[in-house]
This record gives sequence, C-alpha cells and structure tokens, in this order.
Amino acid sequence: MALAWLLAAAWVAVYEAAPYFADDWGYISTFRSAHAVGEGIWPPDKAWRWVPFHWLHTNGRAANFMAAFALGFLPKWLVSGVAGAAAAWMSVMVLRLGGVWRRRGRVALCCVAMAAVVLLFPWWNYLFSIDVNFNYALSSAVLLSFVWLLWRGVRVTPWLLCPLGFLAGAMHEAASLPVAAAMMWLWWRGDGCRPGRAARGALWAFAAGCVLVASSPGVWGRLGASPGGADHPLPLQLLYSAPLAFVAAAVVAAAMCGGRGRRWMASVMADRMWSGAAVACVVALVFCAVSGVTGRSGWFAQLYALVALLRMGALSGVRLRRGAAAAATAAASLTALVAVVAPVGGLHASAGDVEAIGRLLSSYGSGKHPILYRDLCDEHRQPLWRLGRVRALEDADAFTLKQIAEYYGKESLTVLPSAMSRVPLDSVASALSAGSSYPLPDGSVLVSSLPPMRDFRMEGEAYLYLPALPGAVCYDRPVMCIPVRTQAGRTLYRLVSPRYFFGEHPLL
Repeated sequence: MALAWLLAAAWVAVYEAAPYFADDWGYISTFRSAHAVGEGIWPPDKAWRWVPFHWLHTNGRAANFMAAFALGFLPKWLVSGVAGAAAAWMSVMVLRLGGVWRRRGRVALCCVAMAAVVLLFPWWNYLFSIDVNFNYALSSAVLLSFVWLLWRGVRVTPWLLCPLGFLAGAMHEAASLPVAAAMMWLWWRGDGCRPGRAARGALWAFAAGCVLVASSPGVWGRLGASPGGADHPLPLQLLYSAPLAFVAAAVVAAAMCGGRGRRWMASVMADRMWSGAAVACVVALVFCAVSGVTGRSGWFAQLYALVALLRMGALSGVRLRRGAAAAATAAASLTALVAVVAPVGGLHASAGDVEAIGRLLSSYGSGKHPILYRDLCDEHRQPLWRLGRVRALEDADAFTLKQIAEYYGKESLTVLPSAMSRVPLDSVASALSAGSSYPLPDGSVLVSSLPPMRDFRMEGEAYLYLPALPGAVCYDRPVMCIPVRTQAGRTLYRLVSPRYFFGEHPLL
C-alpha cells in the first residue's frame, strides 16, 4: 500500500532528524563513550553480566536489552531506520489483524486507521526516543507479527517461530500480558483453534517470555515508587493516554441501545479476533491505570482498541460511495503524512542543541563542570500544527544533562540562557548569604542554599520541589532546582518556575 511506504520513509526521516533523548544516553553509555565503542560503563565482554543486572535492578524487557546493544554498537542512521520501519510495520500489522488490509472496498478504512495511529497515539510522549520506540512501536510490531502468524496459521519453521514467540512475550509486560490474557479467555470460551506442534511450541515460548519480563524484580520495585503519585486523576489519565479505547467503548454502547445494533454486536462478539482484542484492551487499560504515567502507558490499549474497531468496521458491511471513499482516502492520507513530517524541523533544531553540547564537552579539556550558555530549542513554543511532537532538551533536565556529561567523561554539565553569560557567577556566590537571592535576566534567581523541602516529585527527568517554608523569598511556590557549579568550584542553585507540557502533572 502506497501510504504505508510513504509513512515508513517519513518516520525514518523523523527519527534521523531527532536527537537522542533521556534514557537513550544511558543505554548508549552502557557499552561505549565519546571515545570509542567498548569504553562505556560495561565492557562488551561483560555483557552477559549486564543483562541479569538490568533484569534485577531496572526491568526485564527485551526492548531495553535491544536498545542498549543497538545504541551502543550501531550507527544512528541504521537505528533510525529500524525505529521508523517498526512504526510503519506496526501500522500494517494492525490493518492485517483488523481484517481490512488489501480488502476490496476497505481502502478508505485502511487510510483512516493509519491516520488514527499518527494522530491519536501518544507520539508527544518522547516516542521519538529510540529506547521508547523500541519499548512501544517495535514491541507492538513484533507482538502483532507473532499473533498474525499464529492467527493465519502461516507455516514457519519452529526455529524461527519459537524465538519470535519468546521475543514477543518478553518485549514489554504491558504489551504481552494483555495478549496472554486474551488467549486464555479464548481458550476458556472454547473458541481457540487447535494449534499444531510448531504453534504449541511457539505458545510455550511466548509464555516463557511473558514470565521472564513479568517476574523482573526491577519492574515490581518501581511499582508505586514514583514520588508524587499519578500524573492526573484516573479518568483524565486514561482519556489522555488511550482515547481510542473510549471511542471503541462508545461505539459498543451506542450499538447496544437498539435491537438491530444488539444483533450486530452479537455477530461481532462471535468474532474471535474482536473478542481477543477487546479483552487485551481492557487488561492493557489496567496497566495504564496502575502506572500512573500519562501518555505512552496507554499505547497498547490504543493498539488493541484500534484492532477491535477495525474488526467492527470490516464486519459492518457498510460501503462508502466511490466519491466519498476517494475523498476520505485522500484526506486521511494527506493528514497522516503532514502530521508525521511536521516535527522534523523542530527535532532538527533540538538536535543542534545536543551537537553544540557535544562540541563543548569534547573540547573542554580537564574541566569537570563545564557550563554552556545557549538558548535551547523551546518545546513550549512549538506551533499547534506540530501536535506537541517536538520534545527538546531543557536546561532544567538535570538527569539527561548529567548522562550526556558522563558520556563525554565529565562529572556534570550546566546549560544556562545566553543572557547569563555576563553574570559573574563566582562573585555572586561570594556575595550571597543564606536566604538571599540574585535575580537573573530570564526571571529565574540564584541562591546559595536551599531551605528544607516539604515535598518533591519527578518532573520530566528533573526534580520539582515544594519548600517547607512558605512565604520565604522565592520559595512560596514549587520550583525547579538546578545546581550551577562555578569555575572556582562553588555551588549555586538556579530556581526556575516549572513549565508544563501536555500530559504532565499541573500541580504538586
């Protein structure tokens, strides 16, 4: 299908334009540094020890293991190609399982479904990070491919099908466990087909992958451990993260209001794929609710809801007139392509910031705490037509800045607005006393010490603090606290009012 190829090319271009984000830098540094491959945190010959270490302390997702090896050993253009192809292949597999791929009279529905993937999936939530892509888009592509092979009964040698089944089960627990629950539901209902020997082996391999990823102590240790609780009240969190699940529920509810609709829903529910997708969607929504994270936590619920909606469309028997179908196809295709290409310019500008940081750190010599004066790409000022897809490095993102600094062999990195290049930091540090502050041109302030903190929470990849002394200067509201180390080795704190992105927690 022409649209699928065009979207694949566009997605590859987007990933090539985007810089590495957040956790990407941690996984890059696993096996390499700015000096060379093999100079990272873990020597390549100890990779066999890193995998169980990651399983114990972080998570057991095969997607993260693949990201570490890909980012550590492969060039960016190749990794970008894999990420872009994964997004496109995931879309194709949704159409295949939805029963509309290359079906006569369903071209418009295919294009609308691809536009739904582009517009309604949470791409704004760092999906142009390679690590996040592997966890969501690539995981979806692998899992749906495995389900399709079993569903269609395609004859594949067990030497390929069983490893694919294990990989599909181990990629991400929020992807595979809902599918496992759907398979168990179909088996309990008596609707499951009788798998052959190769399929039975692949199902056991899939179950083993599910057990491996779900039993990771690292995942269980992070459950509920994030300070500050959920991003939003539960209804808003689910609505922001998985709108297609609500659309599917509304369609079912509307159909059940009339006798003819109930008879049609009876035929829809008799469809094994629809029933399995519906169960998987509900279970995936549970993962979204438990995570407390708004955005990509609803990715898999969206995925299964879209499969269910397409099955309903395929079984509806409704056909558009030729003119209406052509108009819908053209509008959906153009909208999808524009939406995919729209963030390229902003992502390229953000990549320029990362390149400038790399040049600074590479030339900084023996200094341990370099400072870059630069006005970074502002993701909060991107035009609406980019749909919030441009995520940029922020000077308050202490976590990512530290990871980048460590990749280049430095202990830390501070990025300050260019207007601050004229501020004598060491003189300010000498003059400041406890409780006093120094105003900066961008509206933030410098202080020499922080009061006791009443509460804090993760805000993106940095910390948002709520002080314990209301009414004190600069401390009567939540603030982002950014350490600034001067050339003389003194430490100041830059206090910045938090700026919120769509889906982020609005209040502490």
